[in-house]
Formats: sequence, structure tokens, C-alpha cells
Amino acid sequence: MVSQTAAIEMSAVKGVQAGAVYYSAMCPIEFVVKLFKYNDESLPPEMRSQRILNKARIPEIRDYILENPTSYIFSALTASIDGEFDFISQDSTAQVGILRIGADSQIIVNDGQHRRQALIEALKQKPELRSEHIVIVFYRDQGLVRSQQMFSDLNKHAVKPTRSLSLHYDSRDPFNILLKSAILEIPIFKDKVEICKATISNRSKNVFTLSGISNAAKLLTSSLELEENQTKEMIVSFFNACRDKLTEWKDVICGTLSPVDLRKGYVSGHAVFIKALGIVGNTLFKKHGEAYLGKLTFLSKIDFQRNSPLLQGVVMNGKRIGGADIYINSLSKFILKNFEEEAGDK
Repeated sequence: MVSQTAAIEMSAVKGVQAGAVYYSAMCPIEFVVKLFKYNDESLPPEMRSQRILNKARIPEIRDYILENPTSYIFSALTASIDGEFDFISQDSTAQVGILRIGADSQIIVNDGQHRRQALIEALKQKPELRSEHIVIVFYRDQGLVRSQQMFSDLNKHAVKPTRSLSLHYDSRDPFNILLKSAILEIPIFKDKVEICKATISNRSKNVFTLSGISNAAKLLTSSLELEENQTKEMIVSFFNACRDKLTEWKDVICGTLSPVDLRKGYVSGHAVFIKALGIVGNTLFKKHGEAYLGKLTFLSKIDFQRNSPLLQGVVMNGKRIGGADIYINSLSKFILKNFEEEAGDK
């Protein structure tokens, strides 16, 4: 029996998983500060039950809590208790009760060490968080090998959502909000955006991924001092102006060219192209101001077919299109060079 003196008590629910008893407890955030211990980072990996804390991750998670005090959300931490603890309920069959953990017991985080540390840092700046709660799932500690296996099991099947899906569901970021609104006014994007996947599948009716459009829009508006409404207006007007100069984009919009055939036949059906366009638009705007849209007529004179010999070594590597930053920059320089030659604008 754990002495009530100096013990930590939390409301908890008892359950059984894989034949072992475990407890889901409501832990006040103020207890998170003193509840856990960490592995000594000087120990070799085979002697630790957790990865080394990546301190660079902490500020981002901390700021997420501080900047969203009425809507932040955290998943449960998972921990093992090495020492004495009791579960006190009204009778032996009750699943709801109080989990009392002895003051000398050691509690080791199996999953959630970065969230735990971020909570501690947030509590320093916002002491009123101490009365809020986070769920902790407690198991009885069964030694180092079991703790290491728990960490592996909890993380091996975790799949991070694609950036496009994260952007689609994110309603906090002002840029993301205005971008999704802008897309509705850009025919080459509207109803043709891949939201779930990281890439466009071969037979997809979508043209670009949401993450690709986001990157292109950020390159277009980079380092420009614009209000939100001006940012949206620039994104809409620029890509619509590009549409007017690119026959293949107009064909996709009117239905005479499928997105599949656009990707097969043209560089302009790939993310590397709209990102390069973003750099081009940004460069022209900085040089020509509001008149930059009128400078885009040269786009109609560039052959963006994949088999164009002019694109070999620029963005094409044999039959493959490069997507890395080096190809984005190379293609933007190629497009700007064509502009300079067309306009005599050197």
C-alpha cells in the first residue's frame, strides 16, 4: 500500500490490454514537471529506453500551446511506473478510481517526451496552465528491454500525414486560409488539387498538389510587403495571367486536354513548373512593380513540351523531370532569360 503522504494522486480508468493492466489518468499539467525522469543522455543507446531529446523541436511545440490557449490539443503520453503505486476504487470490480503513485517511484516516458518538455516550457510562461490536464497512459515497468520494445511499438506504425493534407485541415495559418480561398478563383487549380497524397498519381484528374501550390505561392510573394488581401490578389492575378499565356493550361480548363496528358506531354503540368513561375513572378514584380503582369506575354512563345531540346539539362534529365530546388532555380532562370531576350530587358 502506497502511503498517502507525498504521493501523487490522479483520477484514472483501469483497463486491460494484451493481458496486462494499465491505467489512463487525468494528470494536471503542474504534475508533469516533477512526475517523470529521463534516461541519462550520456548512456549508450542500448542502455536507454528513449531517443535523445531533440531540443530544437521544443520551441515549436511550446509556441503552439502558447499561441492557441483555447484550442490547442495534445494526445496522451505513455509512461511506465517503476516503484509502488495503488489503484483505489469503491470496490474491486470498479474500473474508475484514483491512481496513487508513491513519491519514491520512478516514472519513465515511453512516448511523448517532447510534448512533456514543451508543456514544462509553456508552463514557465503561462503559469495558469498548471490546472489543465493531459492524459497519461501508465503501465507497470517491466525493465529496460520491455521499455525499449514499447517505444518501438508505439512509433513503428506512426505515419505522418502528407503536407497537402495538413495544409488542407489547417485553419490557423492566415496564409494557408487565403491560399485556399485564392485557389477557388484560379481555374487551373480549382477542383484540380490533390489534397491527400504527396504526389499526383498517373491517372489522377488533379493537376497539382496543395503543397506544391502553397510552395509556389510563397515563392511568388516572398519578401514582398503585402497585406493579406493584396497577397491573395497577387496569387490569383498572377496564375490566371499565366493561364492566359499557356495554351496547354487553357486546354485543360476547357477539357480538350486531360490532366493526365498534360503531365505526360508538358513540364507545365508539374510542381517544379509552378514553383519556377513563382520565382519568375516575384523577380518581375520587384523589377517592374504593378506592371509585371503585362510582361508575361513571352510565356506563350516558350515551348514547355517535355521533348523540347531546350529543356534538356534545365529541368529535363533524359525523359525524367527533376523536382529538386536546383531544377526549380534552373527552370526559373531559363524562363527569365527568355523574357530578357524577348523584351531586350537586360
